[in-house]
Amino acid sequence: MSTAEDSIRRMLEQLGAWRHLPAYRLEPRADAFFGLYMHGVVERHVGRELHQVVIPELPLRKGTLSDDAQKPNESVKADYALFAKNGDVVYLIELKTDQASRRKEQDKNLERAKELGWHKIVDGIVQTMCATTPQHRPKYLHLLDLLEEVGAVSVPSEIYQAIPTDILRHLGNVQNLARPEAAIEVLYIQPRATDKDNGKDVIDFEEFRSGLPADDPVARIFGEHLIGWTKPAGEERPQREALPAIDGFPTITS
Repeated sequence: MSTAEDSIRRMLEQLGAWRHLPAYRLEPRADAFFGLYMHGVVERHVGRELHQVVIPELPLRKGTLSDDAQKPNESVKADYALFAKNGDVVYLIELKTDQASRRKEQDKNLERAKELGWHKIVDGIVQTMCATTPQHRPKYLHLLDLLEEVGAVSVPSEIYQAIPTDILRHLGNVQNLARPEAAIEVLYIQPRATDKDNGKDVIDFEEFRSGLPADDPVARIFGEHLIGWTKPAGEERPQREALPAIDGFPTITS
């Protein structure tokens, strides 16, 4: 095994050990591995060609999802967004590395986005960009660039050279090109599919592993650890070697 592969194996072993700790969140640390193979696995699952663009942490504007939002220009996030090559479906992905971390509010937001459709979600993204502070707007230019690549918006070229305080002036010329009939589908990636999923479209870790490229050594190592992550965190007890016996006392394990 190469030094690089050995380092990746040790990194994943460490993630696997640390996920059992009380305050440790595996999901944001393992995100890079899931993201690396997300396109191929989802494309295999949905059975259609997808655009190569994958957008992590897609903002869903609260005021778009609900008229009662107290802070309408804040957003919740979809973990990933992927796009059908022909533009008629957008897939919003919710990743959970802990089966118990599914939240009803998250499910509700994703289902509401599905009801609204992609065109309205894009409108909300542009509104969020307009409302954000100047120092944060340059990051939104990268999001605009990806949305333009998948055909969701048309962006005036001047915006990419504008100084942060001038970006807002150009945002008014961003055109929403998302087709009104473009649908949103919600997929969940989680350790196991269960009866409690109530018909939701789930890619469990076994399916994710089976969709990894066979000729990729990193994918092979990741897949080995992915199956171990299907067991609930904390279920495995710490293993200790038996302490040496002392005359007159039994052997002690801890």
